[in-house]
Amino acid sequence: MCGIIFQTSDKKINLTNLIDAETFQKHRGPDFQGSKNIVVEEKYLYFSHQRLSILDLSSAANQPMIHDESGSILIFNGEIYNYLELKEDLKKFHINFKTTSDTEVLLYYLIYFGPEITCKKLDGMWSFVFYDMIKNTVFFSRDRCGEKPLYYHIDDQTLTVAS
Repeated sequence: MCGIIFQTSDKKINLTNLIDAETFQKHRGPDFQGSKNIVVEEKYLYFSHQRLSILDLSSAANQPMIHDESGSILIFNGEIYNYLELKEDLKKFHINFKTTSDTEVLLYYLIYFGPEITCKKLDGMWSFVFYDMIKNTVFFSRDRCGEKPLYYHIDDQTLTVAS
């Protein structure tokens, strides 16, 4: 089981607390730990992922996964059972996939179809955070049954999301 942590704030993020949280989650994803800290329009954003490799064992499937062209970012915990079907929907966009992972399919689906359509089409168990760099929006979701938990906390000018 993977683990994700996301935080956004109007003020500088306390990385020490987030690194402590990553250490606490390390057992959830022993294969790789990745993080990305960015500032966009005076907003601080932090993405962290603890990876347990299942579908694509290559390093190309590590997260946070960042779309080369738009800069959009995805951190994802779970499994999308119908990702091959969704990948077929994306063929008309002539995407050159770099992985065989459901994460990359989810990232492209979110970019091309948007979060609302994507979540309706997903079959699986998931929790994820998607940052659309072009629209400067954050979207987070969990599966309908809550099999993959997703917790959030709002404090002052800070939103924290974790699975």
